[in-house]
Amino acid sequence: MVIARLSDRQFGGPVGWVLVDRHRPLAVGPVRAEDDPASGTGKGAMQSTRRTTPPAGRRARMSSDGSPSETVTLLFTELKARASARCRHRPLTGRVISRLTGRPILGRPADGGWAMAGSGLITILFTDLVGSTAMAQELGDNAADDLRRTHFEQLRRAVATTGGTEVKTIGDAMMVSYTSAADAMAGAVAMQQLVDANNIDGTRVEMRIGVSAGDATFEDDDWFGTPVVEAARLCSAAAGGQILTSDIVRVLAGTRSAHDVVAVGPIEGKGLPAPISACEVRWVPLAATSVGRLDLPLPPQVEQIDTFGFVGRDDQHQALLGAWKTVLADGRLAVFVGGEPGIGKTRLVKELCRTAHFDQGVVLWGSCDEELGVPYQPFVEAFRWLAAVLPQDQLAEFVGPLGSELVPLIPELERLLPGIGPRLTDDPDTERNRMFEAATELVANLSAREPVVIVLDDVHWARKPTLLLLRHLLKTTAHLQLLIVATYRDTDLDRTHPLSEMLADMRRQAGVERLMLHGLDERGVVDFLERTAGHELDEPGRALAAAVARETEGNPFFIGEVLRHLSESGALVFRDGRWTTDLELSDFGIPEGVREVIGRRLSHLDSSSNEVLATAAVIGREFDLRVLGNVMEGGTEQALDAIGEAETGGLVEAVAGRPGTYRFAHALVRSTLYDELPTSRRLRLHRSVGRALEATGDVDSRLTELAWHFTEAAALGEVDKAVDYGRRAGDMAKADLAFEEAAGLYERALDALALLDVADVRLRAELLLSAGDALHVISDERGREYLIDAEELAWSIDDVGLLGRIFVSLTSDAVTRVGVLDSHHVALGEVVLQREDQLEPGLRARVYAGLALELQWGDDEAHVQDLVDRAADIARATGNRALIAEVTRIRNGVSDMTDPKALDRILDTSTATIEIASGVDDRLVCDSLWGRSIAHLLRGDIERGDADLDESERLTDRLRIPSQIARAKQWRAARYLLAGDLDQCELLLADYEAYAARETPGVSTAGASIRYRLQYERGSLDDLEELLKAIIEAQPGIPVWRMALCGVYLQADRFDDALPHVEAIAADDFAMVPRNSIFLLTCSSTARIASQVGALDVAEAAYHHASPFDDQFAWAGNLLEYPIGVGVGAAAAALGWYDLGEGHFARSRALCERAGAKTYLVATDVHEAEMLVQRDAPGDASRAMQLATKSLEASERLGLAYMKRRSEALLGTW
Repeated sequence: MVIARLSDRQFGGPVGWVLVDRHRPLAVGPVRAEDDPASGTGKGAMQSTRRTTPPAGRRARMSSDGSPSETVTLLFTELKARASARCRHRPLTGRVISRLTGRPILGRPADGGWAMAGSGLITILFTDLVGSTAMAQELGDNAADDLRRTHFEQLRRAVATTGGTEVKTIGDAMMVSYTSAADAMAGAVAMQQLVDANNIDGTRVEMRIGVSAGDATFEDDDWFGTPVVEAARLCSAAAGGQILTSDIVRVLAGTRSAHDVVAVGPIEGKGLPAPISACEVRWVPLAATSVGRLDLPLPPQVEQIDTFGFVGRDDQHQALLGAWKTVLADGRLAVFVGGEPGIGKTRLVKELCRTAHFDQGVVLWGSCDEELGVPYQPFVEAFRWLAAVLPQDQLAEFVGPLGSELVPLIPELERLLPGIGPRLTDDPDTERNRMFEAATELVANLSAREPVVIVLDDVHWARKPTLLLLRHLLKTTAHLQLLIVATYRDTDLDRTHPLSEMLADMRRQAGVERLMLHGLDERGVVDFLERTAGHELDEPGRALAAAVARETEGNPFFIGEVLRHLSESGALVFRDGRWTTDLELSDFGIPEGVREVIGRRLSHLDSSSNEVLATAAVIGREFDLRVLGNVMEGGTEQALDAIGEAETGGLVEAVAGRPGTYRFAHALVRSTLYDELPTSRRLRLHRSVGRALEATGDVDSRLTELAWHFTEAAALGEVDKAVDYGRRAGDMAKADLAFEEAAGLYERALDALALLDVADVRLRAELLLSAGDALHVISDERGREYLIDAEELAWSIDDVGLLGRIFVSLTSDAVTRVGVLDSHHVALGEVVLQREDQLEPGLRARVYAGLALELQWGDDEAHVQDLVDRAADIARATGNRALIAEVTRIRNGVSDMTDPKALDRILDTSTATIEIASGVDDRLVCDSLWGRSIAHLLRGDIERGDADLDESERLTDRLRIPSQIARAKQWRAARYLLAGDLDQCELLLADYEAYAARETPGVSTAGASIRYRLQYERGSLDDLEELLKAIIEAQPGIPVWRMALCGVYLQADRFDDALPHVEAIAADDFAMVPRNSIFLLTCSSTARIASQVGALDVAEAAYHHASPFDDQFAWAGNLLEYPIGVGVGAAAAALGWYDLGEGHFARSRALCERAGAKTYLVATDVHEAEMLVQRDAPGDASRAMQLATKSLEASERLGLAYMKRRSEALLGTW
């Protein structure tokens, strides 16, 4: 669950929020309008030339009367129902939309059109020529004008290729906007490189550039606001050839920018409240970075010559060429080409590929198979071909540092590049995401040299893993010069098809287009016949063309097959240089359907050839002559004779570059042959083909094929092989991170196993466990059902080891619902551990850790600690680093934070783990650094904490693990909140929220804690009430969200609404609150809130739990929360324990000052001042006034509206 920031002028202010779950917005709401922080720059100050874009604000979803408040009410009514649904929504890819429309995008209105941004986060770039006046005097006005025009043309090229939008030119200057800070950096470097490369004939032009980012307003075709002012000032301060950016640009660009950035110190800016923290972007001339162009061949699928000419598709061809030209200029597009079988989709795309290759583009091609379902099949085919044709040094360059993650897609990579190292092991979701990132990096590195076309043919047969990788490429923010073209049969799709879902998701995404092909009209059919015949048609020929058009409905493949049939049957003859006939049109007997015409053509072959082709159809769309020969009684000779005849007739074709491999000319030919086989013969042929594949000796690389053939032949007594190959193929698919495909293979093996009269219970249980485990990874509800079925079978055979493995799968992080204790899981784990001597050590450690995970939501903290300590001891004894990492993460996550030694234990454990794993397991080191940093930060040791965080982030940049990248982005935002810079926190939080919605769309409230605290301090919580209620409903076992909701009520003086939540949390001495990292946060928050609502018994109970920890911060998600001393100090004050309260506030103040926590220092002062007013001892009034005055000044300076109101209220008492 993610809260994304919006800007919407119709809500009456520049800030709003949207709750997103699995990419779908669940609710939206306004935030109190605040004053615009900056005015525009020089509007109307000088004559300018602007790139015209229609001014338009982002349109809100309105109610019938147009009232935003009414709209919000209506949306909130739907929130609860929607929050529990499995939703999918496509987040905007603003950068791509901006490239296509030339306008910055923030959102999409309800009417389906794209809405222009009224305000929001934007990156502004200014350029300026250096010494232009002197240059004009030297060259003369005309020459100077020519040079200036050339200069702007160069800049526009750079803007177009890096995704920018030209706003205006002012004299020698240009203003450009970007929706991505990384793209703005790339644009600045490209501009400098182009200008430098064109310095010839002794006239040297130098240019300076300034870049900044932040909230700005788009109005009257121009941008206004602080980043505009800052970019202009930075440009003025830069030297010729220099690029200066604000530090916020560096932070926002993060790892997406590969450019070297160095700090240059503060730069004064006229009209700005403070100096600009500036950086310089280093760049090198193009001459120093230029490399030779790639000279790759066309893939064999494109090189193959087509029998019939390309006609009747001029409009569609131009559409694809237009997409290619857009890619050459702007970056990335995807086109889905749909139509019925034989309509000419593949033929059309081949024409595009030949053009792209002529334009020095790299063409990659992969196809999906109807039956085999190889994981990621089209990408595997495309990338393996690329690896085969690239020189080794270029292959190493393009795969980059993540090369080892590509092995599932390019199995030969370990042989081709022996030094790439092993794949990193991790949780399955993370491993798959890292593989997707590696594939993206390969394409990005390739497209940095040449624009790339990736063709995915027949994606209606694509399995879910292939579509997930395709979706990743379409949604990545990496800068790609990439055109993806995917062909599919629209006739094969229904609403439940995975591709239908994806196409619906992408329907309104910018940069994704659909192109539908229909039958040729009569003119197109005439062109087809004339191109094929090589001459113009006479009147009989035109009559034939009309008849063919009627019968075939203009389907090009059908037309070709009809012409072949008429030629083979003698109805058409070549005489005197022309195709002619002696028959009347009524005697032609044109077949009524494409399968009929294929059947008639096959009937012209002898029985031996038909037998060979039928066997080849059982092998698949592609078939190996050696395998085919091993099946036929006449061996390879019989196969060769038949294939030669079929090749002459255009029914099959040789696969270029792969001697001995053939493929059917069209899938319809193969399916016609296959479908017409009698069932008994088809099953026998599958068995024969399976045995022939075994005879090749290449079993491991053919597991998926073997599983398919023997599963089809299982009824003929091949159950054992069907199950064995199906299970092995499923294991291979799971290892290749194709979990959906793995589950399907296990299910087919289960179906085959069911054919046995006497079931193998253990084998069935193992298959159910494998299928359930694979489905659990992808959050498929069937996974739990399979695991429960496996558990029943395991009990029936009393297999404790199998029960232990089932328990570990049931309690894995991917499927354990946060805040809920599952009694079934607990009972199973406890029974298994009663016989732990029957478990191997690694499994025993995982069962102990899994049981601790479940029981952390119970009330026996000591037992949880015993379990996780035991798991850690066993893991260390095995020496298995992956197991140690897994258990360590769980151990730190369930640590009993009520133990005064908890932080010391985390520090010691993390340090020891870092020493063990350094140089061996970077993921474990990264996580341990993070854990150690938190322990330092909770104590206010910012220097050590930040040092560990910096090192952890360095590893994160290299590992490219989305969850860790998201974590780092959260912390950047949280640090600014802690330091009192709420505006920078807002910007970085928006950056995190956009990343999380795109890369880690699972339900996560880590960012919500920062959003809540930010708006709490700003005094604008009203619009978060429904959001917090939705989170509470989704995570009832996380009571701290109830305290957050109470914060909403208290800011609105709704004390009666808060009281029930306070009492519920404190019931039975806080029994509902687990003693992990959220316990102290819950108790300190409860102590503070209970004192405000007058629940003194609750305040006292919370005080006793939290007061021993008053010298540390509380922890929420990735945010240092209020010092615990503030909460217990407020409780002590309410209870009349004033001396204790003074001590708590003193320790809180020392902690804040040590950590530089300006925001929380204000809160400390306010709460202590309120206590002093209440005590009213001698000197208290003077001290309270001093603290209130100090807090008022600080809250005004930092924008802490809520604490400002409380400070003013304090001062109003005198």
